[in-house]
Amino acid sequence: MSYERQRISNLIGENEIILNFFSGVGPFSIALASKCNSCVVHSIEINKTAYDYLLKNIELNKCQEKVIPYFGDAFEIVPKMFINSVNRVLLPLPLDSDKALPIAYQTLKEGRGVIHWQITERISSKELREEIIIDRINSISYSYNFSMNYTITDIRLIRWLGPKIAHIAVDLSFKAPE
Repeated sequence: MSYERQRISNLIGENEIILNFFSGVGPFSIALASKCNSCVVHSIEINKTAYDYLLKNIELNKCQEKVIPYFGDAFEIVPKMFINSVNRVLLPLPLDSDKALPIAYQTLKEGRGVIHWQITERISSKELREEIIIDRINSISYSYNFSMNYTITDIRLIRWLGPKIAHIAVDLSFKAPE
């Protein structure tokens, strides 16, 4: 996972507003804030213990001006506070990432930006193909009745979680709806 944090940190541009749906103790948020002096990372965490460690990590890493923590459920906080307001979204929790994708898309300013989407998928080692991701996005779009103009810019195997269960990183780039 440290490679994934570093990889995303290298993609961040100046003055970006970033939303981390499921921040945990803050490894992604702090890595991004440490790399980019002019970025702001909004970090949401529902678990009280993890949130307390997030606060401590923000302080220890001197990121108080760049990482803004929120305690609560991202599915409740995001629709109230972040629609049409960010440049980049992190969805680092594969369990809820499908449900979060439509909401994450709505947070992008004018429908433009990047979503770093982590998922799990049952595949063999030779099946990490773009078609699998496209089918999954189409299924989510159909289930949640929304459409989006996206490009898959990267697909990467993070690790194997079990036999034929892959933890996958997908970078989605969005352009304004036509």
